[in-house]
Amino acid sequence: MTQAVDSKGFTLVELLIVIIILGVLASVALTKFVNLTDSARTASFKGLTGALHAAADMAYLKQRVNGKQPNDSIVIDGTTISMINGYPSPKSMRGLVLASGGRWELENPDNSSSWSGADDYAEYMWVASDGTYSRTCRAYYYIDTTMTKYIVEIDESGC
Repeated sequence: MTQAVDSKGFTLVELLIVIIILGVLASVALTKFVNLTDSARTASFKGLTGALHAAADMAYLKQRVNGKQPNDSIVIDGTTISMINGYPSPKSMRGLVLASGGRWELENPDNSSSWSGADDYAEYMWVASDGTYSRTCRAYYYIDTTMTKYIVEIDESGC
């Protein structure tokens, strides 16, 4: 008479199959997580460019509503904003955007020689949590004095 063996638990083969399946799922999830991080950075970048447009357009409208001339300064929340052709000068725009917070910083903000001419352009770059930044994740705001509107250019290839 043979006794039936009551097996409780998994065989080694079953455990290996489960471990392999979990490994595959983890690698797929990790890849998706990395892509979400890049997407979040790109979304933040697009938010900055939107903030540049919104701030410039609001200042333009405020100046028009108050009946000011295109190069007259205006005051927003106690801060004087110098204007060029009806839009905030890049020097004034730097303060408006940086006051909103976030991980965006100016290119060489303490190097006055990089701002020679002071009102020709403003350049913002993404700064990672470890303090590094990418030269190909930037937004530029400038006013071409031969035109009547500001220009925002972006380079998001490294975001």
